[in-house]
Amino acid sequence: MSLENFTDNPDKYDQKLIKVTGTVTYIQRNTDDSTMDYVVLSNNDNTAATVAEIEVEDMHSHHISEGSNITILGGGLTKTVKLNGKTLESDIIEDFVQ
Repeated sequence: MSLENFTDNPDKYDQKLIKVTGTVTYIQRNTDDSTMDYVVLSNNDNTAATVAEIEVEDMHSHHISEGSNITILGGGLTKTVKLNGKTLESDIIEDFVQ
């Protein structure tokens, strides 16, 4: 599935297993949660983006940094993450990353 399909219709994929590929454009570390990092995942031309919640252990073992191209298998979610006081329409909770 493309990142665009998910971000254009997040309700269709809410709480369903999805697999998307994208480029890490930003990493947010939450001081209140030492087990998860929040990663902004964008498509090649930056016309679609979502947030992925990735376990810190996986971030380190896969050497994920800004600019990394990754594939995430996980649960599609809607309206569960807030960024700068705004609730995001879509996000992914990671089960597996490569």
